[in-house]
Amino acid sequence: MAVITPNTFDALHRYVSVRLQQGVPIVDADWNEKEDIRRFEVRAFLKWFVGSGVPFGNNGFSIVGAGAANDFTISAGITPPADGLNNVGRMLADGMDAMITADTQYSAQTLPAGPGLLSIPALTTPAADGTMTVFIDLWEHVITDSPIDPLVLPGLGTESCARIKREWVVRVRPNPGNSFTLPATGDADFVAGHIYSSLALLNRRNGDPNINAADVTDLRQRDLLLPPATLIQDLLGVPATDYRRGIGRPVVTLRSAINAILRGELPGTADTAIAPDPSVDQNSYSFHFDAAGGAIAFWHSNRTAATNQVFASRWDPNNPAAGFAVPPQQVTSGVAHALPHAVPLPTGDFVLAYETNISAVNFRHAALAGLNAATAMAIAAGAGTDRQPFAVRSGQQIVFFWQRQSGVNWGWMYRRRQYPANWSEAGATWLDPTDQTLAPGINATPPGPSRGQFHAAVDDVGDIWAAFTTSAADIQVVRLTPGSGASTVFPAFSVATDAMPFVLVDGTVAVWVYWQQNNGISSQRFNKATAAWDAAPTAVPDTNVGPAGTNTRPVLVRDADGAFWLFWVSQRGGAGNDIWFKRRNPATGLWGDPRLIAGTAADEDQPVAVIAPNRIIWLFWRSNRTGNYDIYFKQIITVI
Repeated sequence: MAVITPNTFDALHRYVSVRLQQGVPIVDADWNEKEDIRRFEVRAFLKWFVGSGVPFGNNGFSIVGAGAANDFTISAGITPPADGLNNVGRMLADGMDAMITADTQYSAQTLPAGPGLLSIPALTTPAADGTMTVFIDLWEHVITDSPIDPLVLPGLGTESCARIKREWVVRVRPNPGNSFTLPATGDADFVAGHIYSSLALLNRRNGDPNINAADVTDLRQRDLLLPPATLIQDLLGVPATDYRRGIGRPVVTLRSAINAILRGELPGTADTAIAPDPSVDQNSYSFHFDAAGGAIAFWHSNRTAATNQVFASRWDPNNPAAGFAVPPQQVTSGVAHALPHAVPLPTGDFVLAYETNISAVNFRHAALAGLNAATAMAIAAGAGTDRQPFAVRSGQQIVFFWQRQSGVNWGWMYRRRQYPANWSEAGATWLDPTDQTLAPGINATPPGPSRGQFHAAVDDVGDIWAAFTTSAADIQVVRLTPGSGASTVFPAFSVATDAMPFVLVDGTVAVWVYWQQNNGISSQRFNKATAAWDAAPTAVPDTNVGPAGTNTRPVLVRDADGAFWLFWVSQRGGAGNDIWFKRRNPATGLWGDPRLIAGTAADEDQPVAVIAPNRIIWLFWRSNRTGNYDIYFKQIITVI
């Protein structure tokens, strides 16, 4: 036990230095107050002028879910060996600098020494859905001897000065109502003198012990530096604390965005190939975002022994400059597999449907990293030539659609699969013991080498709206209610030569179907208030420029303001296909001018657009600008 004079330092006395006088004794209280003044000045500066969080270029104390049962990793964000200055994970909490030198499992933490410490709460399998806050608990205590740094000096045989050591552990606490509260006076998990700072939010599911990557939301402030606190909010309209968490950060510099606007362009990132290869890649309606902000892409390619296989890749939001991971993950192997369509689940897993050997439809259920090892299961209950699967989620159901050949005719089928609350595949059951015909007696256009003649979307009440091209070149729409299995087959849109429908849900107001009509893009709306379709299709103005039949493949997204963004393939600009877009004003219903978004002397086709939670539109398409077809992407800035 160290014999130390009680602490004499009081920050409110405003002493900033201890001055040694001649002829007076040196006492421990003076020495220690001098050190306390120095420490307080540093801590006050870090707290008030730097802030709490992780410094630029550092990823210390990141919480990582890896599928373990009731456990997660506290990552140091470094590659050993640790170096106290350059190669160590760091975090500031209320002006105190915490260091982590190696990855640690939450369950493997040991409680350091210190007065009044609480045990580290073990994670258990939840009995209800909910969230938990992960936070760091930081404190200091006096050390008089240590096996790491002995304080008894050889030759003297007595103790030297004591030390103050900074300790930390990571704890969890329930987070009712997403309040993100930390321990405070009066709480059972509060200890006086301890510092607490948020690290992450854990999403827990009833009966599911596993903590996956998608269950973790990072709450650390990141990229700490010292700009004026008002600069970020003045420029971007978000608080500095949100900005440091990665919230509201533009994906391009303001200079790049302003220059693009001055040139009459829409700001965005550069056209970038996902995984270039001297092969033929085919795009699919299968691009998603995970809970961590990563973008997931699925497509098929003949890059493996000239046989089509399904591939996947992820874009890491923590390393955007790296693009999508290369090489991509090969999901399937053996006989040909193509036309993947993935449905993300709340657990972070995917249900991935795809075509097998140009004759059957299968699916797999797993996390992204485990899809290649997951068991392939049949979608269709009966026998036949089955092609081009498409899957959607409505509540706890996954509904699979696919094409089946009967003689010389093709028709669209469907089958519903019910999942339990925890989305366990072992607990799933087929609601349809036999394959169901989507629109009996109506023949569909035969399948081609790529998608485009079928699309489906889920509306605000869970109904599924499916549209496909018939063999008579009409657009057929069916509304399917998954809960009851009831369906409504509406009269076909029969105008002229129609193809490539796309379904867009307009909030609670309407459902729209867009398609290629003759040489332009048309639409028809189902008004939910009147439960009726518009009397006739409406042509989207100025989408019919160029050679006959060259304005094709419309795809759309609806942004948070209710505006529609239409992307389509056109030869209006000259030789070769390009990708163009238009925006529909939600207040007036009027369309803006068409603008080029992806164009070269080569062919740009098969566009797919998705909108991220941060309101950035991601455009994926196929291009042969390098001599072979690769999948490209770019982020389009619609709001800063």
